[in-house]
Amino acid sequence: MSNKIGTLHIYHDERDSSKKTSYNLKEGEYVIGTHANCDIILGFPNIAARHCRLVISKEVAHKVEDLGGQYGVYRVTPTNPRQKLRANTKYDLSPNSIFYLANKYKCVFEAEQGKNVHN
Repeated sequence: MSNKIGTLHIYHDERDSSKKTSYNLKEGEYVIGTHANCDIILGFPNIAARHCRLVISKEVAHKVEDLGGQYGVYRVTPTNPRQKLRANTKYDLSPNSIFYLANKYKCVFEAEQGKNVHN
């Protein structure tokens, strides 16, 4: 039995869907950035050393948090295609949700079947 909760796809170039890196996520916290101590290390321009944090949980809603980098994190909502997140505030990350790092790098979080936890 797998402990995988979902998959995070990070697109290197939004215009070319074949240029992506995918990460299997288990329950826990994942820091995304350029620093060697990050859980997911990216070498993209405009990505901060500690850009954002994902909180993946079996018991409560998944979360995304902007860690205060200059270029921010943006999420897609039904009313706003690119809503800039306030730094150091956790936002719900629903299954199959889309967010952007530095308003440039598309990220898609896909939850595993039966692990679509919401508050």
